[in-house]
Amino acid sequence: MIHKADPEVKAENNLAVTPEIFGWKQSELAGLIGAKFGAVHPAAERPRVAPAPPSE
Repeated sequence: MIHKADPEVKAENNLAVTPEIFGWKQSELAGLIGAKFGAVHPAAERPRVAPAPPSE
């Protein structure tokens, strides 16, 4: 199956994500999710956001 790029998507000025940027954004989103829903899922009793995978 071949997927073609969506002609309506504007992919201008995109940069590669570094491990530092990934960690910063994940931490920011984990804070927002934790504030809204709680850091731990009540049924699974696990954190809602898993830690970032180790960088290579």
